[in-house]
Formats: sequence, structure tokens, C-alpha cells
Amino acid sequence: MVIGSGNARYGERYKLAAQITGYDPQTLMNMAYVASRFEFSRRREGLSFSHHAELAALPEGDQERWLDAAAAERLSVRALREALRKARQEPPSQADPPGYEPVVCPSCGHHFAPLVGR
Repeated sequence: MVIGSGNARYGERYKLAAQITGYDPQTLMNMAYVASRFEFSRRREGLSFSHHAELAALPEGDQERWLDAAAAERLSVRALREALRKARQEPPSQADPPGYEPVVCPSCGHHFAPLVGR
């Protein structure tokens, strides 16, 4: 089974790593993907790998907002997954993580995303 160019290029490495670690090659590929989506400095110590995995496919700015919210609200992985699911079903203006509050310009009312954790 060929999963993609990564499998063709690195398949033997993953097979060897699987033999050494006991993990399935696909699990190792998933782990590598999640790790590649979060530079070490962006990872949250208080959140599990599974928290990060739930957010890996999002754009970096969205990842940051959700990581901050998950840490601040002490969301379980299940609660984070449910909040993400709910946010995807709501209109974009309502798709913000728990505790997120945009900065509103007092002159024109434009909403700006705050630079959280920077």
C-alpha cells in the first residue's frame, strides 16, 4: 500500500523504526506529521500530544488560539475535539475558541485577533 510520496521516500525508514519501537509505521508517520506542525517553542507543556494532534491541520494562527484556549480552560482532548466540532458548525464569527475575545477598534468597530502568547 502506497500512502504517498513520503511513504515511497521514507517507507523503509518507517519500517525499521516500527521494528525498533513497536509502533505501526502509519502511527510513526502521524507522529512525525504532528511534530512537524509545531515547532518546539510553540508546543504547550501542559497539553498532551493528542491535544496538538487535534490542531495539527489548522493554520498556525488558529493553532495558537486553540492551544492557548485549551491550556487556559484546561480542556481535555475530548472537550477540545467537541469545541472544534462546534466551531466548525457555527458561522466564522462564532468559531473562536473558548475565552477568545477579539480587540475591537473603538472608532470603526473592526475586530482584530489579539496576538496571544507572543
